[in-house]
Amino acid sequence: MKKILWAITLLAVALPVLAIDQPIVTEPPWPDVDLWQMVNKALTWFLFFVILAAVVMIIVAGWEYVQAAGDPKKIQTALNRIIYAVVGIVVALLAKAIIMFACSFLGAGTCSFFQW
Repeated sequence: MKKILWAITLLAVALPVLAIDQPIVTEPPWPDVDLWQMVNKALTWFLFFVILAAVVMIIVAGWEYVQAAGDPKKIQTALNRIIYAVVGIVVALLAKAIIMFACSFLGAGTCSFFQW
């Protein structure tokens, strides 16, 4: 137990000394990135995952439609899921289009539609 306490004490004394020796960074690690590019990249990734989820939902709804066996309630549920997935894709694309419009309207640099 005493060895563990001595090791913790030694680390508590040594770590601040090691921290003092580190150079001070005066520049940001990403000098060429602006807010619009970060928003554009984040929204592009969001759009990617929304489209991926919507495609999965359309496949699942199509499977449910095929397995409905003529039951009108199951068919309507499957069709509603397909409609909701398509509406989700449209809303995500509109969000991306609004950011693209704002980026070009405000002259905030280059914002491409699919900027990874």
